[in-house]
Amino acid sequence: MSIEQFVFKLSSAPEMPNVYNPYTDTAKAQNLSVYLSHMLTLNPKHVLIGEAPGHRGCRWSGVPFTDEFHLAAGGYVDSHPLSSTQYNIISATPHKESSASTIWSVLTDESYFPLLWNIFPFHPHKPGNHDTNRTPTKEEILSQSYFVIELLQLFPSVETVFALGKQAENRLYNMGISSDYIRHPARGGAAECKAKLREIAYKPTTQT
Repeated sequence: MSIEQFVFKLSSAPEMPNVYNPYTDTAKAQNLSVYLSHMLTLNPKHVLIGEAPGHRGCRWSGVPFTDEFHLAAGGYVDSHPLSSTQYNIISATPHKESSASTIWSVLTDESYFPLLWNIFPFHPHKPGNHDTNRTPTKEEILSQSYFVIELLQLFPSVETVFALGKQAENRLYNMGISSDYIRHPARGGAAECKAKLREIAYKPTTQT
């Protein structure tokens, strides 16, 4: 499967109540394609898997753990995953999300860049309000779990899976995927999350 086919499958997923699929938007689907294509050239050794997109981050950008603010800022070297000029910024004032800020404050231009993803790739929100977040149900996650498997098949260079948060860790375990736990940056976990990310960003398990 190619990246284009993978993103097309995401965009074509069946609708679910109180779930927004950002990849039905052409601009956001293109953003994800650009990001994954760039990451493929970097041969990442690690993947960080969170729970689900947030309403101020991936919901708008289409890129996991990335808000429009950081997408617009880009990077200063060609190897930076956000350095491409092909990204689309939809909002007149780019949205900013705290979790995205935590992640990208560590993943600087000199970093080793891990792949970013969510175990549930769509944005779960409270009924009638897209500007909210909610925890995806077990049934919702199971219905979309094949995307994690297919992503890992797209990136054979990945050696270690890191779960950002207990929900992601538990769901990955239930899927038979072993992972190393990293505290989620939300709810007071930013400092601990940053410390672990620095270990990953600057000390990959194997690098030639």
